[in-house]
Amino acid sequence: HTYIALIPGADCVEGDTVMVKVLPDTLSLSITASDSVVCAGDMITFTAQLEPDWTMAQITWYDDLFGPVGTGDNLSVTAFAGPNTYFAVADNGCVVDTAEATVEGKELELAISADPGTICADRGEVSQLLVTGCENCTYSWDNAGTLSDPNIPNPIASPNVTTTYSVVVTDGVCLDTLSIPVVVEDCPELCPIDEFFVATAFTPNGDNVNDAVCLRSEHFDKFSEIEFMIYNRWGEEMFRKSYKVDSTDPTKIPDADFFCWDGTHGGKQLPPDVYGYYLRLVCPPTSVSDEEVSEVKGNITLLQR
Repeated sequence: HTYIALIPGADCVEGDTVMVKVLPDTLSLSITASDSVVCAGDMITFTAQLEPDWTMAQITWYDDLFGPVGTGDNLSVTAFAGPNTYFAVADNGCVVDTAEATVEGKELELAISADPGTICADRGEVSQLLVTGCENCTYSWDNAGTLSDPNIPNPIASPNVTTTYSVVVTDGVCLDTLSIPVVVEDCPELCPIDEFFVATAFTPNGDNVNDAVCLRSEHFDKFSEIEFMIYNRWGEEMFRKSYKVDSTDPTKIPDADFFCWDGTHGGKQLPPDVYGYYLRLVCPPTSVSDEEVSEVKGNITLLQR
């Protein structure tokens, strides 16, 4: 409002003008946010609205009502995980109003694994990839050609060379990228049946030299079952020794003389002759292959005592 004062005099009239600002005796403050949910680390913008909109009010922002963090119509802050609550106080000199707004800050807490992390591709081994930490996310893996499905959290990887797999994960608000390698090695044969040795002849004459014929190998621990049998020329069994892995102690293997034959049967010395042997080897199943049974046959000559 503008007021004019006139002061009459004898010969003239003097006047002056003064403006009086009339502030509203009511004030309404509200806050809007740029988003209701954001990812932790993203920016949030809060905007204050006043009613009536022509009121001359100072707006101060707080994050806990104890310390100001900004002034003006807008406040931009970096979101943290959890509820982000900010308060605004409007003061026009006559009345004060407050308002608050909360934006939820989300955070993806993801983990990635490969089981196993090292595989033998020449054995057909594969690795189980797995991302945990989000139930309703979408997934996009690279190197899709070596995966069972590039859009699930747990694809099967079957690379032929060492490969690092990366996956982009999003829940519609937050986005994260994780990576993990799968190492591919050239592995030795799982069950090397060619590395068993049986002598072709022996002389059981008691001189402690070549007195027995033995099954020799450094790979007994690779097999779940081993059976070594010797027959005479008429097919009669002269000797049999069997080994089966102990489930309570898989590291326990036969000693060096377990599969040795001294040329006797039923407590009697056998005559010189050619005897046949039969070796049965059982390779245990793996995650990608069934149990395999191999058979090896050969001859042993029992020489003159």
